[in-house]
Amino acid sequence: MKGRSALIFALMAVAIVAIAGTSNACVSPEDRYSVEVLLNKPGLSYDLSILKNAENVVDVNPELIGVSGEVVVYKSHYHEDLAAFLYESSIETGGEKMQTYLSVRLTPRVHEVTEYRYKTKAPISKTEFEPHQNFSNLTTPEELQIPGWTIKQSGVGYVGDKRSYYYSADYKENGNWIKINFFPPQRTRHGGIEIDIETNKELNEELKNEILNVSSSMFYLGKPDFQKITDALHDMEKEEMKVPEPVFNFEDEEAKEALKTELEWLSNTGIVKGLTDEDVQEIKNITKIGYAGYNSRIFYEAGKWIPYFESENPEMTRVKAVAVCSFSLKGIQMPTQDVVVITEANTHIGSSEKVMILSVVGIVIAILVAIGVVVMWVLRRW
Repeated sequence: MKGRSALIFALMAVAIVAIAGTSNACVSPEDRYSVEVLLNKPGLSYDLSILKNAENVVDVNPELIGVSGEVVVYKSHYHEDLAAFLYESSIETGGEKMQTYLSVRLTPRVHEVTEYRYKTKAPISKTEFEPHQNFSNLTTPEELQIPGWTIKQSGVGYVGDKRSYYYSADYKENGNWIKINFFPPQRTRHGGIEIDIETNKELNEELKNEILNVSSSMFYLGKPDFQKITDALHDMEKEEMKVPEPVFNFEDEEAKEALKTELEWLSNTGIVKGLTDEDVQEIKNITKIGYAGYNSRIFYEAGKWIPYFESENPEMTRVKAVAVCSFSLKGIQMPTQDVVVITEANTHIGSSEKVMILSVVGIVIAILVAIGVVVMWVLRRW
């Protein structure tokens, strides 16, 4: 969790947007350290009965999770402390009819750790973004190329019926991380843009200058606004908090491999049919920690796999519109042994095996009969 990228906070913000009335959807606190894909590509099918009849699989009451449809949990094939949740879910885009598909979710075991956050806010007078690189104007802040930083449009928000976006800038190095959110005037009270800064460690002067550099690249800052940001950086508040952290290193690269491993196993066992190697590779390539939950999980649209918040016509779920669900492992006894799928070969003896067994039995019987005859002959002689 330490040094988590923009994704964690951006996706949490995405989770509180959108339109009410969407059914069969939920928002989970575990989304931010999980990954998930909805297998909604045309031509894909699944058979959960194979898993429900397997060994070392837990059949979970959907009400415990907070979803509708069947839910099964087992130990993932990537790591012993990573749970695989397979559950029936649904999605609706572009006004199409809600349909049910299989969602594959990976959620790690976690423990609570004490962490510190250093936070500050800087309201500035700017009312729009003016990104520039060396004073050369750019179309969008995402075009900025600043070493060590990732800048992107991070979420969707609603003010009334109007949708608005905000941008984030993220820095991560050697366990240190910095998160900056740039909120537009529609989402602030003072009518200008607000810069929210958060980090996990106290900032040295070099990092403070980095933040000033990024902010200056997002806007053409005048002296008053530049000074506001400078003052805010010298007046950061320290907070102590308990946060869940995976018990093993579950970062983006691990998440990619874990989801790939699970999807390949599901395909090889016939639980999921129609998923190609190209599909698996494409899903792996875009997987990131936090791509989980109704608003952010990976799904298929317009010929490609994308996180749901990048959909052309997303129907986002507001937290207040639905019951919060939980994929916590606290109330679930995740099996410690590997899944054993029960197949016909496991439960029935084939014809060749039957012939062999009958042959052996016949030979044994013949030997026993011969021994009996010899014994009877010897007894009569006596």
